Amino acid sequence: MQMAMLGQQLKASHPTNLLLVPTLDIEIVWQTHLFRPEIYQADCIRLFRRIIDHKLLANDIEDFLKEQAFQDTCQFYEQRFGEQ
Repeated sequence: MQMAMLGQQLKASHPTNLLLVPTLDIEIVWQTHLFRPEIYQADCIRLFRRIIDHKLLANDIEDFLKEQAFQDTCQFYEQRFGEQ
């Protein structure tokens, strides 16, 4: 079941530049798949005609969360103290 969900998640991320965050169960399956890089690469090429770089996605998510946290901090400060 999780492999099917992983495939759907990866297919959904293929045609656009949207940043999609996998659910925890999909993340676990994805990380497990990465333990066998030769199989992971072959599956990616077969299914998506490219290799999905999971580490890059993790970095994008981290950058997004940092930016969001900074925006939230600025908004909180402005609301709390009435200044920017």
